[in-house]
This record gives sequence, structure tokens and C-alpha cells, in this order.
Amino acid sequence: MTRQASLWILALFLTSFANAAFASVHTYANHSVLAQGTWIKIRIASTGFYRLTFDDLRKAGITNPQDVHVYGYGGAELPEDFTKPFIDDLPDNAVYVGSNYIVFYAQGPISWQYNTTQKRFTHVTNCYSDYGYYFINQGSTPTKRISLATADTSIPTDTADYFLDYALHEKDLINLANSGREFYGETFSYTNSYTFPFTFVNADTRRNSFISIDAVANSTNTSSFTVNVNSATVGTVGIAAVSSMYDLARDGSGAFPFTPNMDNLNVTLTYNQPNSVATGYLNWIEMNVYRKLIMTNSVMFFRNPDFLNTVKIPLFTLSNANNNVAIWNITDPQNIQTVPTTRQETTLRFVSSASNKNLQQFVAIDTSQMSALPSPEIVQTNVPNQDLHALSAQDMVIISPDAFISEAEQLAQIHRDHDHLKVTVVTPEQVYNEFSSGTPDATAYRKIMKMLYDKYGSNPTTAPKYLLLFGRGCFDNRGIIPTSEPIRQLLDFESYNSISQTASYMSDDYFGFLDDNSGVNLNSDILRIGVGRFPIYTVDQAEATVNKTIQYIENQNTGYWKNQVCFVGDYYAGDAPDYDIHMTQADSIASITASANPYVQVNKIYLDAFQAVTNATSVTYPTAKDKLLNLIKSGVLLLNYTGHGGTSGWSNSQILTTDDIQSMYNQNLALWVTATCDFTRCDYTDLTAGEDVFLNPNGGGIALFTTTRTVFSTSNFIINQNFAHNVFYRDSNGNSLRLGDMMMRTKNAMPGDDNKMNFILIGDPALKLAFPAPNFTVVVDSINHVPISKTDTLNALSTMTISGHVDEPNTNNVCTDFNGYVQTKVFDKVEKMTTLANISGSSPFVYYDRPNILFSGKSLVKNGRFTVEAIIPKDIDYNFGTGRMSFYAADSLGHEGQGNFTNFFVGGTNNQIAWENNGPDIHMYLNTPEFRNGDKVNSTPLFVADVSDQTGINTIGSGIGHDITLTLDNDPNNYYVLNDYFQSNIGDYRSGVIQYKLPTLSNGKHTLTFKIWDVLNNSSDSTINFTVQQGISPDFYKIYNYPNPVTGESTNFVLQHDRPDNILSIKVFVYDITGRLLNIIQQTAVTESSTTTIPWNVTDANGVRLQPGIYLYKVEIASDNGSYSSKTQKVIISQ
Repeated sequence: MTRQASLWILALFLTSFANAAFASVHTYANHSVLAQGTWIKIRIASTGFYRLTFDDLRKAGITNPQDVHVYGYGGAELPEDFTKPFIDDLPDNAVYVGSNYIVFYAQGPISWQYNTTQKRFTHVTNCYSDYGYYFINQGSTPTKRISLATADTSIPTDTADYFLDYALHEKDLINLANSGREFYGETFSYTNSYTFPFTFVNADTRRNSFISIDAVANSTNTSSFTVNVNSATVGTVGIAAVSSMYDLARDGSGAFPFTPNMDNLNVTLTYNQPNSVATGYLNWIEMNVYRKLIMTNSVMFFRNPDFLNTVKIPLFTLSNANNNVAIWNITDPQNIQTVPTTRQETTLRFVSSASNKNLQQFVAIDTSQMSALPSPEIVQTNVPNQDLHALSAQDMVIISPDAFISEAEQLAQIHRDHDHLKVTVVTPEQVYNEFSSGTPDATAYRKIMKMLYDKYGSNPTTAPKYLLLFGRGCFDNRGIIPTSEPIRQLLDFESYNSISQTASYMSDDYFGFLDDNSGVNLNSDILRIGVGRFPIYTVDQAEATVNKTIQYIENQNTGYWKNQVCFVGDYYAGDAPDYDIHMTQADSIASITASANPYVQVNKIYLDAFQAVTNATSVTYPTAKDKLLNLIKSGVLLLNYTGHGGTSGWSNSQILTTDDIQSMYNQNLALWVTATCDFTRCDYTDLTAGEDVFLNPNGGGIALFTTTRTVFSTSNFIINQNFAHNVFYRDSNGNSLRLGDMMMRTKNAMPGDDNKMNFILIGDPALKLAFPAPNFTVVVDSINHVPISKTDTLNALSTMTISGHVDEPNTNNVCTDFNGYVQTKVFDKVEKMTTLANISGSSPFVYYDRPNILFSGKSLVKNGRFTVEAIIPKDIDYNFGTGRMSFYAADSLGHEGQGNFTNFFVGGTNNQIAWENNGPDIHMYLNTPEFRNGDKVNSTPLFVADVSDQTGINTIGSGIGHDITLTLDNDPNNYYVLNDYFQSNIGDYRSGVIQYKLPTLSNGKHTLTFKIWDVLNNSSDSTINFTVQQGISPDFYKIYNYPNPVTGESTNFVLQHDRPDNILSIKVFVYDITGRLLNIIQQTAVTESSTTTIPWNVTDANGVRLQPGIYLYKVEIASDNGSYSSKTQKVIISQ
């Protein structure tokens, strides 16, 4: 067994037994304290004691301030390690109650922890918020007050007349990689030295202190920072040279002991530039300085870690303390206690035997100076009651900003109605309120899912399954960069690295790591839910993405496109000597996919299989690009790209660009899989190409399994393989996976892989791919009246008659109520394909494909049975080999089916056919049947050719010169091969239509020459003349409504125009006979043909049905360039 197969099976095991048995260390309240009562939300910018007067509280809505409670735990960044217990909901905090005020302790966004190994305090700055938040509540119980601790009667062994204080200098100004959570401060370049003042009153000159530095530098040579304190050099921070193209800087840090000689300490940091372009950046300076325990100011925090993990018992002695100074133990901020002390003149003493077991934190506070304490900022009064803790089991949680709640609820409702999923929509503020003390913190998203997992995860039917983040994020979670504010709707989880393009990442996987042992080694953690994201930041984007997701779920677009999958492989000189690496990988993924689902029709676009066009600045493959864009236009179920890429598109050859994506209007939407760098960097300050795919309101894609950062080819190949195993997986009941399940199983098969962290699911994680399920199967009964138990052969020029039926799901019984159509494609033999080796020094890449279509057409299905007839073209390969038939069927009841048949041969020829010499009949036009030779058209007209021939149309083109072609301006180098665009009419292989959207043409006069062949290789051609006028207004040929008169509750406006296959903004203005405007019906439509229908419920703008009578309506259509036309008609409304 291969290693990859083993990992895939491991993923199945881990997923299947994810919830087999566990007991969490975490416990949860049944209800949040926010479920009832009156609440006020406040915030503070730094750790300390804060004061609220009773007047402040009354103004904020508290009627009885004496019973006020302070809930929360402030602004420290939440722990990401779930192995340790965390605070649940909002704890009640002990407060000091004065005569007309309360005082409480609050934790700011910077927290400090003591490192017992390094013997110093280190800080963590909350990367999500600049504030800490708390809640004020008027309770029905008395205020929780600071209590009096029991006097510690232990016999002290040592005197603690000193303590270890700390201070920080940190400015967050620049993120070097525009990635990760780390921002840097001062730049050392033209100015290579800065001095930073610190003051530690009553610094203890008897004891060593520490200065810690963290900095980075971008230099091709080793460099360093020299650290001076009060002009004395205390150390040097060395930084390695940047040696990788992916590194933007290298980091260095150091901690240096020194003995302070005064209270004022000037720290000078000098960057020793090895060359003129080297640049350094300061991250932070931490100071750990011992001070004498002498009361300073009215509030003084102190602690002494020297006694920790010893047998010593300290006697703390605080001098210079007046009679109003009290000592509070704030080690547990929710349960602050007054420490009993003894006084001798101005010295307070107390014993703390607990100091040798756990670090004890104290504050000396002058209770007579409470009025000098700062007040918190009141940010919200009348906080709405909420109770996420009382949530029942949910299949899916959607976290949506308030602005998008309506759209999020629409999406939730379609899942409730269509999929019978339990879905809840919550706002980020609601999540923060109950899971991070109201402070914005991405881990709060994870904590709510952890709660649901711990409560209901032991049963697979009740376990949470999906999380949708309904809003875009940004690496700048705090809004340090002004341009990040408009686009940042939800928080992102960002890596700690911000100086490497390969080690820095954002990941939504973080929110799916729900085990108790998760959060430390993220690349080895197991996903327990599928996580997806809508990278939206406007209401219009929310509406557009939800609308197309709902349309996809409702299966509004049926067709053969659901059989189509496409694999694109890059080809680039920079990959030498492995020029074909991406094509090789793409071909391998294509094979896995075809094996997983034999019904799919694989389309291969490997760049080196197409002729390169080279100029001074680029190498492009226009024919490959044209094929790709037209496949996307017609529709594929799955689009998979392997190769180079970036935020603006695919490949150095620009096979797909942002402009291409933004101009797409396709109704049959693919799941895009992109094994390429940075394509969907959805936390950047600018939109990226992958986001445009999803946000395109007129097409693009339905979802993406895509990349947010630089990724590596080998790991990409592995994750792509894993995804290919899962994308068409069905369980024993025939149920397919939802997108979130695909992603979860794919990643869980790769424990320890860093590269997978750069892949993300853009789209709805509860969405299922649109391939038919449950699967009605299209079955071949006979070929040319020969039962399929015998192998038949299709010869060139022979008549092919296929008889078949549609089976009911999971049975061999004909579905007799299946009445619709079946679309059939018959393919010639597999051929060995050899690429062109366009790059000098490369070798041709060999792969296998079925490039030739013998027949493509629709036939009627009646009572579950169908017949397909056609003549096999003359231009087949006469060697004998196995052919392939591919089927897609649909009926009016919404049933769909697929089929695949290969038990037949293609080869040889039929010499008994009646020969004739007439080519096909052609009727062709641009945009509309009303087109006349020489007419003016827009710059991207739709070419349409209705063709017929008594023997059928040749779509193989394997004979020299027998392709269906369209030549522009008689230029032999400017033509299009249209074999794949022929579609026969239903039940008639002798006639059909070709539609092809022309690329942007230049202004002026042009000609198009169309040539087509029948299966006997008789040809016909025809030429039309036209003039391109850029910006020309769309034109009507007819407007009407039916029924007219209107007797029921609705009518339809019908527009016949000259803009098929375009985006049109359509407005219908309804007036009474006096000209008074009654209603405006608006719709932006992607027009499939030159006829567009707009429904109207015969009401005015307020939804009231119009009275019987004669009304006027004016129809206005505008193209995407703003040009428009209008026409007016009458409508009669009857009783």
C-alpha cells in the first residue's frame, strides 16, 4: 500500500471515530448570565483599577447602583491551548464599594506571564483588540464585594522588601509580510539608533535586572543590534542573513542582565548595518527591574517570584504607606481579597506562604484617593439579552456581522428546508460576549464550537458539523492599517510568523480543532468540523453570493455540465528541468477523479499541448485560454488547476487573469480547486483573484478549495490527491459528502503537514456538489439492436442506434415516470497525446485522452426509455479500439441521472452508405435572428449558426481541414475551432446549433467566414459582414407581455433584443394612463438568448394589486457599459 493511500484510510478512520468516546476537561453553564437582566458594556485600554460613580451607573440605566455587578475577564488574549481549563461565560468579579462609587480591577489587552526557567516576565499583546471589555449588571443579589482574607499565620523565613516590576515598549506600525499577527515598530535604516526611556521608581541597585529585545532585519549579510542601558553596553542581538527568496527578514532576540544605577533608564538600540540597504525593525523591549517595596503613587502593583517553588515563606514589608493604604490580593481577579496586615508606623507587613507555590499578585492602594482612578468607557447601554449557552445541538453555525444577518438567515433557511439541517446564525459580538468577555478574539469562534462539540459531540447525529464564517477578514485584526477597516468583517486566525512567505499563514482550520489536546501543534490537530468562509464585506456581495448558493442548492441549472470536469496543468520555463511537473500532477489527479466517478467526462488542458505565442515580454497560450474560458462558460462541475499563480490569476502565461474572472457570466458554477500560490489571499487589504471567482455576482464559481499563501508543489500534489479521493465519495447509503466534509477528510489525512494550513474552503461548507444524488442511472440496452451482452462495433459512416433506459436509484428497475431528455456524447478511442515541447530544452509530455467526439445530442426520454440515432463520421481512426458513451438525463420532476458505457468498439468503415455531395445548410447571424448582413454590433457579439445535413454534422475534425471553423477577417492565423460547440437538436442528429461568444473585437468593419462539414466530408461555408461599434446601445426588436389582458395574479414581460449572452440591467416602469409611476421592476440578468422574460405580480410598489384598467409600461435595458434603450407598450388588467 502506498503512503498516500495509507494516509487517506487513516483520515477515514479518524473521521469515522471522531466522536467515539471523549470526556472534556471543560464544563459549561446551561445558560449565560446575559440571558436576563439589564446589561451595560464597558471597555478599558490598560490593566488597572477603574471607578464608576453611582451617577454614571444611573445615567447608563442602572436604577439601583448598590446592587451592581461587574462581569467578565477583560482583554487578555484567550489561550489557544485547549488542554487547560478556560473561563466559561462571564464570571462575577469582586468590587470595592464606596459611598457613591464602585472600584473594580480590569485586565487590559497586554498580559504578563512569569517564565520560571528564564526568571523573568514575558508579555503577550492581544493581536485582536486594543481594549478589554466587561459587563455591568444590576442584579437581584447584593454586589460581590472584595472579601477579607484569612490572616496567614505561617512563620516567615525571609523578608520581601523588594519586588520584580516590568515594563514594555512596543509599537505596532508595519507588518512586513502582510501576513501573520506580528507588527513591527521603529525602522532602523536612515536612522540606525533610537533611545527609549524607562522609569522604575526606587529601582533596587542591589539586584540584577533584565532587558529583553526582539527585532528583525532584512539583510543579505549577518547583522546585529547593540543594546545599551544608560550608555553601558549590556549585549548584542545577532541576526542571520536573509538567504531565502521567501524570507522578508530574519529575527533575533536576546535577554541581558544588568544592574540599574538609577531610576531613570535610557535604553539605546543601535542597528549595525552591514551594508547601505540593510534595514532593521524593532519588535519590542521588555524590562524586568527589581524595585524596593516602597509605596509609590496611590496604586502600586507588586509581586515577588523569587520565592516561587522554594520552601521559603516571605514576609512582605511595604514602607511609606499611610493609614489609608490597603493591600489586596488580586491573584484571582474574580475573587480579590483584602490581605490582613500589621502596621508599624508607615510600614505594612503580611505573610504570604502561598507565594512559594503559586505566584501571588498584590496591589497596594490608597483608598482615600479613589476619586483619582480612571473611569471605563461605556460602549453600549441596554445590551440585548442573549443565551448561546442554551443552544441545542446544531449541525451548522453561521457567524455573521449584523449587516449581513438577513442574507445569512436566508442561507440558513434553505439548509433547514432543503437539507433538514439544524442551523443557527449568531453575530460575532454575541460570540465575544459569552466566550471572550466581550473582547474581540478569534478563539471565541472556536470556543462556541468547542462548547457544542463537548455537549453534543459524543453522538454523531447531534455533533456540530459545519462552521461558516460569513464575512471577510484581514491579517490586520486590530485595524492598525487604515485600509483594512472597510474589508474586515470577521477576525482571522493568523500565524505568529510575519516575516516568511512560506511559514506565515492565515487558517480557518483553527476553528475546527475542538479536541481537548488541540491548539498547540496545529499541523497535527484533527479537524472535527468543516469550516468555510464567505469573504464578503458589503451587503451587495452578501446578497449575490447567497443568491447563487441558493440557486445551486435548489438545482436550478441542470444539464450535461454536471458530467464535465476539467484539469489544467501549467508549463513554465522556470520549472527546469521538471518542465512537465504540473502537467504530470494534473494528469494523475484527473485519473484519480475518473476512477472515483466513472460518469464524469474529463477535459484536459495541459498548456504544452497548445501552440505557444511568444513576444518580447511574454509567452501565452491563447488557444488553451480560449478553451478554458469557454468550458467555464458552458459549465463544468469541477475545475482543478495545478501550477504557478498569484493574487491576480493563474500561470506566468496568464491563462486566467483577474479581468477574465471579473468579466465571467456563467450560470453553471464549478467547484474550483487551485493548487497554486496566493490565489485566494482573502486576508489581504486588496481583493484577490480567487475571491473574485466567488464574489462574481454573474458567475465565477460556487466555491473554492484554494490557497491563501505560497505553497509547495509536492505537498500541493498530496493534498490534491486526497481531495480527489473525497470529492465524489459516497457512503454506504449513497450519500455524497458536503464541501466541509471533503475538506475535513482531506486535511486529516495529512498529519504534521504545514502546507495544508495554507488551503482554505471559500464557500458554504454544508453545500453538496450538484452531481445527481440520489443517482438515477442511465443504462444502455442495445447498440444497433444488438444486446450489450454482445460487443458491437461502430464503423465510420455506419448508423448508430442506441437504445436505453433510466433506472431508479439503487435498483435495476426502469423508472417509468421519468419523462424528459437524455444528453449523449459518444467518444472515439483513447489516444496517446504528445505535447509540443514549446520550451527549448524540454521534452514532450505524453498523456492519454479521448479528443474526438463522434456525436453530441439530446434525445427524448418517455416512460424511462430512449433511443439515440446518428451516423458515425468518416473521420474516425479506423483502427479498432474501445469507445465511450457518456449520458446525462433530466426530467420535469427534478430527477437527474448519469451513465457511462464502454463495452463497444470503434473502428473500420461502412462501405454500404448512400453517398451524396451536398454540404450542410447554414443560417448564421450575430446576436439575434434579426441580424442583417452589414449590421452594427457590440464588441463581443455572440455568433450563432443553425446547421443541418441529411447525414449529420462532422464534429471530429481529425481529417485534415475537416474542423468546424470560424475565421475572422480572412486571416488564416485568426480562426476558431468550434467542434466542441455543436449541439444537435433534440431527437434529430441531422440538425443543430453552434453558439460561440467572440472575444473583444476592434472597432470597425469585419468579416466572419464559417465552414462546416458533414459526416461524408462534404463542406459548406458562409460569410457575413458586420461593423463593431464599441459602446453601442442594446436594441429591442419586440416587447410584449403575456397573458394580456391579465386575468390572474401575474404576467410576464418578454423582451426580444440583440444582446444574448450578456449582462443586462433591465427595468420595467409601470404607469397609469395619466403617467403616474406605480412600480419599478428591476432585474440584472445574464441573458442566455436574445429573448428574456421578466415576471410581474401586477402590483404597485407597495405590493397592492392594481385595479382593472389600461396601464403603460416602459422597458429599459442597459448593458454593462451603461448604454441603454427603451420601448413602451400597454397592458390590460382585467378582474
